Amino acid sequence: MSVLVRYQNGTLLNYSLNAYCPYEGYRLHLTGDRGRVEFEERHSAHEILGSADAPANPGAWKRLKIFPLFGSEQEIPVEEGVGGHDGGDPLLQEQMFAASPQNDPLGRNAGHEQGIASAIIGIAANESIRTGLPVGIEDLLGSTLNKSSLLDLI
Repeated sequence: MSVLVRYQNGTLLNYSLNAYCPYEGYRLHLTGDRGRVEFEERHSAHEILGSADAPANPGAWKRLKIFPLFGSEQEIPVEEGVGGHDGGDPLLQEQMFAASPQNDPLGRNAGHEQGIASAIIGIAANESIRTGLPVGIEDLLGSTLNKSSLLDLI
């Protein structure tokens, strides 16, 4: 499955989902007016329990590279987090359930608006798969919702 999202500010997002791959992971490439950032992560191989033909786990790894527009490529060391999703699960659980969660100096917390925006993009993708046509977010929101505030997020 592949999704192309065009945000109101002109930013483009390409998202591809490949099911049943020989390993899990992702690649994130951001290109801007000062260069490019590439992050790649491999989690693990799929293994069928009890199968003698199951591939060996190639091992997890991460790589972060920066390509300045007028400079040399740099590889940046990536620290390993502790806990599920490379430390993300404990941080998320603390933000959601702790009486006094720690401040998030990196501004990573997403509010319910971002969750709604993400869900709407997924709903639009499913509608596009169903119809075979491009789907505008405006078409999904209906006339009773406050479109302007939600569309500002997408």
